[in-house]
Amino acid sequence: MIYPHEGNVLRDELENFSMCDPHHPCLPSEHIGDELDDTPDKNTTRLYFQNLNGICWDKDGGLWPYICDALEGIQVDVACFAETNCDTSKYSIRTEMERICELRFHPSRLIMATSKYQAPSSYKAGGTAILACNSITSSIKGHTRDRMGRWSSICLHTNSNRQIRIISAYQVCEGQRVGSTSAASQQYAQILEETETIPDSQRVNPRQAFIRDLQAFIRQLQSAGEDIILVGDFNEEMDSPISGIASLAQSCSLADLFNIRLGSSKIPATYQRGQRRIDFVLLSPSLVPHVRSAGY
Repeated sequence: MIYPHEGNVLRDELENFSMCDPHHPCLPSEHIGDELDDTPDKNTTRLYFQNLNGICWDKDGGLWPYICDALEGIQVDVACFAETNCDTSKYSIRTEMERICELRFHPSRLIMATSKYQAPSSYKAGGTAILACNSITSSIKGHTRDRMGRWSSICLHTNSNRQIRIISAYQVCEGQRVGSTSAASQQYAQILEETETIPDSQRVNPRQAFIRDLQAFIRQLQSAGEDIILVGDFNEEMDSPISGIASLAQSCSLADLFNIRLGSSKIPATYQRGQRRIDFVLLSPSLVPHVRSAGY
């Protein structure tokens, strides 16, 4: 969960930018790090991340209208989400979510990723999304959706032709019970399928595949000259001796923003049933000086 605050990727070369990371549709009454400014500078970009834990889809859009209202209220430019828990591959759901966004933001761009397996209902575990709001949409020069729904990304170009890639990611829990509808089971089924059809593919578990594939994706972007902002719920701590996300950060030379800003790899605690920090904002070191505020 992050909230990059006061920084605009298209305006002023990220001269200012800010990050926020609330775990609920509405901001909590208490904060860690920088307080959310009610009147952000117009030359800044506000980036927000949240694990939705589902949007409870129904004929009225479930929680999605309220989430969009909250984003509008805190003047978010780019919102990143994990665990939409909704089958966004369904045309009716996808178009209705886009319509709800268009009622509030002018214009808007919604990029959603989910696995290829269709669910019998609107509910489908996992999934990620990125919503770009209002004028920043004109700076989007490309986007991607992971084939298993593990991350979504957009590429922003600045006025000086700098390329900044924002990635919203979700890694399934370690030891998650593999059930017929879990995100882990969807990914494991696709991994097994790929080992039978793709030469030299390795049969690995979903968490190993996540780190391997995301690392390869980021390195490809970096080789093309893109700076990286990776936000997500990674379901593991950075300082664990077997941490995959720590290995990815090191191999891709990404900085842990909250560690830099708050001076600790353990705060803020972002796990509701414990004291662990399992959500991170990792970014290219060249972007760190442009962050004007960051809070949770």
